[in-house]
Amino acid sequence: LEHLALGRLRPAQQRFEEALHQFERLEDDGGISICFENLGDTLMKMGEIRRALAMYERCLPLKVDTADKVGEAQCLDNLGLAHYSLGELRRAAECYEASLAIWRAEGDKQPLMACFESLGGVSFQLGEHVRSIECYVQ
Repeated sequence: LEHLALGRLRPAQQRFEEALHQFERLEDDGGISICFENLGDTLMKMGEIRRALAMYERCLPLKVDTADKVGEAQCLDNLGLAHYSLGELRRAAECYEASLAIWRAEGDKQPLMACFESLGGVSFQLGEHVRSIECYVQ
């Protein structure tokens, strides 16, 4: 994470890939999902959106299988951002809607509000202005 925090993206990517292989050998789904998430974040910063999307897509079922609801919501938020970055607005909205349901159930206000804001922006771009306003009012 230090490499990522300092903007050294290639070394961060290499470290996360090394860690991923170790967690896979250990069959540690929690560790594997964290590596996929960190790889996705790194690839997003590198502008490799499709590869990041693939990492998040591999992460999500592991978060579900390990009953990590907060991790699942975070992964859905990341998927929403990746789809948004690729211009796939409907898919982004679907991810944010799924994430909202989890954040509501968790009762964590800050990520809930961030998710409403993201969904509001996507809704506006889709021409769904009433929905967009409803999200921002929340």
